[in-house]
Amino acid sequence: VVVVDEMTGRPVAGATVVVDGGASRIELAAETGVPGSYVTTTALPAKPVVSVFHHDFQYVTLVGVSKTDLIIPIRRNIDAKSGGFKGSFKNLPTTAISAGIAGASIAGSFTDLEVDLLIGEFEETNLQLGSLSFDNVPLPSGVVIGNKTEFRAFGMPGVCDNEDQVLSGSCGTVAAWGLMGTIPISAVLPIVNDYQAGNGISIGKALASVMPHIGSFKSALARDVTFTLKQGDPDYTAFTTQEFEPTVELSLRQTVEVPLLPSGLDGAVVLSGAQVLGRGLIPLGLTAGTDTNEEFTTADGKVIGIDLGANNAVSYHNDGKLTLRMAPSHSGVEGSEYVAITLALPTTGTLANGALATTGLVKFQESMPHTSTVAYDGASFLGFGDSGEYDYRQGEFTGAKLVAGATINRVVFLGPNTHRWMVYFKEADFSVPVPPTGFEDRTMASGGPRASASWRAPYIAQALSLKGGVDMDKLFEFNEVTANQIAENTTAFSIYELMTEVTFVEPANCYAGCSVEAGASTFKVRVTGFDSTKGSVRFEVGPDQETGAIDADGFASASFSLGAGNHVVTARLVDL
Repeated sequence: VVVVDEMTGRPVAGATVVVDGGASRIELAAETGVPGSYVTTTALPAKPVVSVFHHDFQYVTLVGVSKTDLIIPIRRNIDAKSGGFKGSFKNLPTTAISAGIAGASIAGSFTDLEVDLLIGEFEETNLQLGSLSFDNVPLPSGVVIGNKTEFRAFGMPGVCDNEDQVLSGSCGTVAAWGLMGTIPISAVLPIVNDYQAGNGISIGKALASVMPHIGSFKSALARDVTFTLKQGDPDYTAFTTQEFEPTVELSLRQTVEVPLLPSGLDGAVVLSGAQVLGRGLIPLGLTAGTDTNEEFTTADGKVIGIDLGANNAVSYHNDGKLTLRMAPSHSGVEGSEYVAITLALPTTGTLANGALATTGLVKFQESMPHTSTVAYDGASFLGFGDSGEYDYRQGEFTGAKLVAGATINRVVFLGPNTHRWMVYFKEADFSVPVPPTGFEDRTMASGGPRASASWRAPYIAQALSLKGGVDMDKLFEFNEVTANQIAENTTAFSIYELMTEVTFVEPANCYAGCSVEAGASTFKVRVTGFDSTKGSVRFEVGPDQETGAIDADGFASASFSLGAGNHVVTARLVDL
């Protein structure tokens, strides 16, 4: 087994590689003189479970892999160090409302393609649009609009000119990209007003409102932006400064034929760009649409196309065709392959059950000529993985769903500090091995042993369809399509995460760890994203504890008689 850094390709020394599945665990020995290589001559079990553990990187487990000569890329944990770039757009237009989006290129799998990774984390902003003021509007850090004139983007550990920094995960190099133009205030006001009315911000609907005006935008990019990563909380003063003056017009116009949206998903976002070796996806254009609007009120799975006429008049057509405006490749990425990714997602952010869900189709093209059509050749969106029954105390999955049309199925645990454990599987029933002594168990929220009082860590079900039917064995087999080339070989993917949350209902405005005064108190919480037959809620006020059963509607409660002084109350899930 050869273990390499997913982002740099460098061999990773100091890993622990084990094989489970037989009567005893086999630990592979580091090969002398060959960094990152681990070997064993012991006979392997019939269905080996190969795992790579490293304190500074994500864990990877291959359940039932049939190959014995493997190369396994692992990605460095990103919680300990942070860095990136910041800047502003030069010569912002003074007419209408100037707006821009900036971010870092996206390396790795398209399953990492999330809104916060693309345009940054949300931050509350006191927004000024002309003469209008709006307080505490959540805006992504990569968005520039109105009086918010600066952007920030985070980067991941990667390569730079200092090899010591590369090996310690203290630097990285990305392509920085930006799109900037003007939009009329009439397109922005409904979005802000919805938020002010307490309806939240729908990313899908916001994009669909703004997209008709993206023809006025221009593109800028810098192919090589190097930054350092430092320990602790982000030090924005140390971020690399990258100023943009977009000059390349979004002169290419394509028609994207979006397949029918899956049930429960009512929005689509199309992201187009260049897939650049060593940098990943660099966005050059985007568009979006929804299944329904004020004109077409019946959901039919067809995305509504939008056209912009004279005097910014907007017209709609319910035919599943979206107009995409994008810039040609420029600024050093000419000759790279183009890619168009169409994402289907819920415009509210989650499904009715509270799950985060996105499914996407990927189309690579050598060119994207003006007025051409992007079609997915009859392909449909992948469905979503379902973990079935998961006994987290034993680490056993039963009845996990193998997504139709997918060649790769995996679950990704998000352990303490979002340290990841990626588990690939072939069959509906499988087990996640216990980590070796001294390693945190990333299937548990605390990282402690499975027998502890800790609740399980959240996990994401992911499915991918790769070119040529590449499956787990071919993906990790040495000298085949390697897992650090997974993006270039992806044709479709889906992501599903059932969010488990415990939210206080009584007393009002109480959160985990809130303080309450003396007297008789009843506490009530609502639990979402959780099977009520699998556990209950433990309420704790100082040394006192009460356990409340979760009813059919997801509510649990407990009462306490509190003595003098203030008291801190918490509520957490425990298994039955």
